[in-house]
Amino acid sequence: MQPTTPKRCKASSAEDLPNELLTIIFKLVHQLEVFHKESINLRLTEDPYDKYWFSCENLTSAARFPNSLAHVCSAWRTIMSSVPSFWTDIVVIVNTSSPVPFSLPDIQSVLEWTRDLPLNISVTRRIDSPPLDSFNERKILVPLINIFSPQIHRCQSFAFYATHSSALPLIGRDINGSAPLLRELKLECEVDDGTMDIIPDWSSFSCPSLFNLVINGSNFINITRHDPNWLTNLQDLRWVTFNRLKLPTQKDVSRSHVSFLKFIEMLANEDLELEYLRIFDFNPGHYNLDSSEELTIIILEISKRLVLEDLSDPFVHQFSRTISLYADELHISKCSLTAMEDIPFTENLKLEDISPAEDLSISLRKWPGSVLTLSRCLGFNDRVLDMMGDPDVLHDFFDNSPNNLVKLILIDCPNFSIEALKRMLEGRNEDVEDVLRYYGPPAIEGIKVNGAGPSLSYEDVEWFKGRLRYLDWHTEQRDGAVSLVEFDAEEQVTLDLD
Repeated sequence: MQPTTPKRCKASSAEDLPNELLTIIFKLVHQLEVFHKESINLRLTEDPYDKYWFSCENLTSAARFPNSLAHVCSAWRTIMSSVPSFWTDIVVIVNTSSPVPFSLPDIQSVLEWTRDLPLNISVTRRIDSPPLDSFNERKILVPLINIFSPQIHRCQSFAFYATHSSALPLIGRDINGSAPLLRELKLECEVDDGTMDIIPDWSSFSCPSLFNLVINGSNFINITRHDPNWLTNLQDLRWVTFNRLKLPTQKDVSRSHVSFLKFIEMLANEDLELEYLRIFDFNPGHYNLDSSEELTIIILEISKRLVLEDLSDPFVHQFSRTISLYADELHISKCSLTAMEDIPFTENLKLEDISPAEDLSISLRKWPGSVLTLSRCLGFNDRVLDMMGDPDVLHDFFDNSPNNLVKLILIDCPNFSIEALKRMLEGRNEDVEDVLRYYGPPAIEGIKVNGAGPSLSYEDVEWFKGRLRYLDWHTEQRDGAVSLVEFDAEEQVTLDLD
């Protein structure tokens, strides 16, 4: 009897799976993607100043869902195109030649696949991508603006991030009509290239549910020209960022009517209930720099955080002279503290990227808050610490002084010594338990030092343990030596001293 030849089985592949099963699998992947996005949004909700969105590989990658799966084969693409919810988060990356991962016909198809569901549209660029000149950037972005702008009525978020302001969509021309679902509108750029289009046939734009607004200078000028009260009409608005408005010139008549004072009065309107305000590289001009003239003080209330970043000396000077600030936290980055008459009082102050030429011992001498954070401030040195521990400064009852400091956070501030830090603590308090006093400064409860900074010895750790409630010290030297110390008066001590 002849032996039978075994039958060869056909190798199975993903293409052999039934469409129903593939759809279930794709929906599970989509749920994971939604969960990941929501976890990121929760982090951003805590701090809208966070740049995590732009550095997150998943959100700026052509391999993100659903693009990677839809490009496996035409059968998978057909199945995925039948589920509208897969395509409602549209992220387009602009590189040096064309948008990815979609061609313009692809984008039109994706919009059709979403049917009438709410959309989240983002057009951005990678931080590490080569810059485009304004002409070529507009050449790429204008077709995208023409495709996406008509969808504004069903957008929950609409974001354009460009290099040049002239490449962004303009409110009243490109963005118009009613957007009842819109909660987030972001129009950001890296350079105000001065190209300002006058909009003769202005079309109104309504977004009554807007919560988070990021607006560049060109759009701010245009919309304010047509509706000076537009900002106060946004009743749900809580987060606002103004970015990139260069100082107007005498020839630039189109920008000259929005003065610094007008800008500040808009922000201080009692109908606004802002939680977060960021003013970044934004210079409306028309400053009153006559120090002898008495100015009207304007009360500005921000319930959580005010960020002043990369602002001109005239802006900073007049801001400090004009504003009476009520905010929980003030964040100052890349600004001149010398131009400020005094740093406005807040319980929390963060200074970031302040020039080493600034004398922080003078700027901080009259700041009476409780939590001080310094990040990449190379001018933070022993002289500043000696001022903070000077009894003559701390017991000045006739002026503000840094006598309420409870927590000090230093990030990449390498130019101070352990000895000066100890002198400051000794000058402020002898016993960490003595936090209630009838006079003099309260005890500093905790210190956090991260990044570049001096290293600790075991003797230093023991010294700090007797005078602080908690210490978080994680520094790295140029030679690679690391100091890692974490202790809390109520918990265990972790030591890792190289």
